Amino acid sequence: AAGQRVLSRKENFILLSQPYQVAPWVYSKLHNPFPNPDSLYLLASQYFMTKQYERAGDLLQQNLQIRDNPGDRLLLAKTLYALQEYEDSLAMAFPVYQKTEEREAAKIISLNYAGLKDWGAALVYLEKLMEQAVEVSVFNLAAECYLNLNQPEKALPLLQKSLELSPDQPDIKKLEEEIKKRTNG
Repeated sequence: AAGQRVLSRKENFILLSQPYQVAPWVYSKLHNPFPNPDSLYLLASQYFMTKQYERAGDLLQQNLQIRDNPGDRLLLAKTLYALQEYEDSLAMAFPVYQKTEEREAAKIISLNYAGLKDWGAALVYLEKLMEQAVEVSVFNLAAECYLNLNQPEKALPLLQKSLELSPDQPDIKKLEEEIKKRTNG
């Protein structure tokens, strides 16, 4: 009972006429009230991970009005890419890449250009990524770009490198065999 008296002397209690969901006392003291940029970003990332891209995009747009930072822009760029809004996604990713030259921004930019079927523009970013890359997805996308530009001789080594890194890619193995037949035959 002594603990209850100490608590009631230090805090004001409000009695409500109906039930109301409340945030735990500890949480309410440490965080800004909702909506705040961190909460919006976390909620948007949850929507993104569950493929609810429209809701994620709305929250990220709201978040960008409060604060504009690279992480928020990149998640919005990924969301817009998932919605096949390639031009808008590029508009979000370009400033981040220009400012930071972040690899993730370059990947998003190259994916958007591939979505727009601008293979040459995608390769500009993919070639920069491949200078340091050991990512299967980067090699595969670059190979796809070269194939669409009718340059199978440049695509083949990329597919082979991809298969070295991850041999369990049946579609890539099949594509490699087709290219070998075309270039040798």
